[in-house]
Amino acid sequence: MMTMINLLQQDGIEPIHASGDEHHSPCPQCGGVDRFSSFPNQRNSNGKYMGGRFHCRKCSMGTGDAVAYLQKMRGLSFRDACKYLEVEPGPMPEHRPGNRQPVWEPSEAKAAPPALWQAKAERFMILLH
Repeated sequence: MMTMINLLQQDGIEPIHASGDEHHSPCPQCGGVDRFSSFPNQRNSNGKYMGGRFHCRKCSMGTGDAVAYLQKMRGLSFRDACKYLEVEPGPMPEHRPGNRQPVWEPSEAKAAPPALWQAKAERFMILLH
């Protein structure tokens, strides 16, 4: 099975062992030196092993497992990333037409806004027209 270390090496990055299960390297997305941590033996937040985990302390790449890495860096779908890593994706949720989140509905205001807020809102609306 592929790990975060294997994926980084395939992408031309050689992680350096820091301590325990942590390895440091430049971030494959932002290039930040020694800001990217990879943990090849960690499980994801659901307790499932998906090739390890990563974290960039600088850019929007953020945190995730090896599946998320493949999705972000190589543009793979969730299923294709799981197949590449040779991990079982598990059951996928059913998608039925009527199986949607409820639409947000505004609730009744508990009290009117303060007079100053109302006056400024009224001036703003006059400016718009």
